[in-house]
Amino acid sequence: MKKIFLFAFSALLLASCSEGDYGYYESTEPYYPYEHSQPPAKTLTGFLIFDYAFDAFTAVPELLTYAIKLDECLSAQPADSAALFRRYFYDWDITSSAGTWKISNREQILIIDTGGKPLSEPSASWNVYCNLDGLYITYDSCKITYSDDGGLRIRISQGRFADMFRGSADFTVEKRKNELNTLRPYLFDLRGKGSLQAILNTDFHIEYSTDGFLRQTEIFWDGTMDISCTSSNPTPDDVRAFLSANNRVTITYKGITDEWTYTPHGRYM
Repeated sequence: MKKIFLFAFSALLLASCSEGDYGYYESTEPYYPYEHSQPPAKTLTGFLIFDYAFDAFTAVPELLTYAIKLDECLSAQPADSAALFRRYFYDWDITSSAGTWKISNREQILIIDTGGKPLSEPSASWNVYCNLDGLYITYDSCKITYSDDGGLRIRISQGRFADMFRGSADFTVEKRKNELNTLRPYLFDLRGKGSLQAILNTDFHIEYSTDGFLRQTEIFWDGTMDISCTSSNPTPDDVRAFLSANNRVTITYKGITDEWTYTPHGRYM
């Protein structure tokens, strides 16, 4: 469905949407915040840009959650390791050979070559490749490494995000334990940037970055994201998004600020 909206959205960017010209709203009805008798918010284009960027971005902390769960299992004492595997991967098939772990569930597959080292070691470098919901990464295209400040770094040189974009990502990561949630036991502070190019419309590019927090739980995100989007028109559309409780998103676009609600697109572990 979102692939259809990407074409409509590309046309929306080119049309520049002057005040009073609202003929495009029928093609973007799922994002429409008002009754049809009212014109769409002036930040609709900015929200759509954010929606595409953030939907692709969410794959990064989800992948990190899998990797850090595995690291916790492997770092635990033998008496605790089996219990952690059962808790975190109870419905997954797991095999290992020479430090390489294959974790699969039906069509979803995650393979991690740990090099025999936990992520807490300064020389640790995990080679990660996967075919998960909305995220496809081939061998040698994603590394999770120990960073000098004691955190982690994830670098994706080439991946397919949200089934709609080819792109890259480079983030430093500070993880925090979430003792109140055993299924999703980590919160992440991520700082860095990503780049996306639409697969169906190769003129459609998104560059995004965050210098603040983006924390992963079921319903709470907190932080800022700066986004620049270009299509056939080389003049970029710039957006700043601030995320807060209850998935509320404050969008600033062309000097105008509106509040929206972000709806996750179903890729929860």
